Amino acid sequence: MDIQQIKYFSRVYEMRSFTQAADSLFISRQALRKSVARLAQEMGEPLFENRGNVLFPTSAADLLFSASRPVLSAFAQMEAELNLGKLKSQGIVRFGQSVEASDVMTSGEMRQVIDFSSTSELVTKGMRFTEANCVELRQQILEGDLDYASLIATVVNESLFDYDTAIGGRIHIAVRTDDPLAEKSFIRLEDLEGRPFTSQGAGFDVHDRLVEATEERGVKLNIVCTRSGLHNRLEMVQTGVTLTYAYRDLRFPRVAPDVVCIPLEESPMKWFYCTIEKKGLGDPYLLRFFSGKEDFVLWKD
Repeated sequence: MDIQQIKYFSRVYEMRSFTQAADSLFISRQALRKSVARLAQEMGEPLFENRGNVLFPTSAADLLFSASRPVLSAFAQMEAELNLGKLKSQGIVRFGQSVEASDVMTSGEMRQVIDFSSTSELVTKGMRFTEANCVELRQQILEGDLDYASLIATVVNESLFDYDTAIGGRIHIAVRTDDPLAEKSFIRLEDLEGRPFTSQGAGFDVHDRLVEATEERGVKLNIVCTRSGLHNRLEMVQTGVTLTYAYRDLRFPRVAPDVVCIPLEESPMKWFYCTIEKKGLGDPYLLRFFSGKEDFVLWKD
């Protein structure tokens, strides 16, 4: 029994689904099932029962989950302290970011990660921070001008980068509640034909993927202005001037009280928030630290 098995088991226990747990962990269902099966074999008792396509934990699973809480908490604390020690020992660490973490995470999730753009204590202790688009961040990593970068990606070239994913989901379209599109369960690319649209601009993965997808469909995406920050784009939607894209069905009542986010139905229209480093050159522990992957309050898209 090891800590990784406990983490995998705990995710299945919390989500009551191998499929959803595997998606949230960014591993295959087969790998997750094998890990839980090995754990059950070590315990000598089954951990889950499938009744009518519904997963139920056994009494052994209830006991293991309860007993593992303090262990996982202590391990996460130890890992965080080790990573901070590594960070300090490396001297100046050059870190880039394409968006603020608050654009893609709830307040509860934000409490469990570090938004490096606003953490002056870490910056003064040896972090040099920069903001850029996804293309620029990747280039700076490859040229050795940055050590790590967090970005909202639609694809990562695994031959060039090591990466760790914190969270991901389907691209959404932000519309006013009085817009006919707000009544839809899903928005199709064809629904965007001719509608004024605000985007981040070229070089950001989601923008580039959306432009590519609409061109493939023969849809004209009418981008009338660009704004890098999500809040600025949502303000444009709030005033009824444009539509824009967002990352989740999050609400921003202070800047856009009359705006809702509807998912695009196209399955390729996915994003993930990850941290990258140049292949083979970074520290895997710091990569996980920067990604904020551990102990997330996970969600389903």
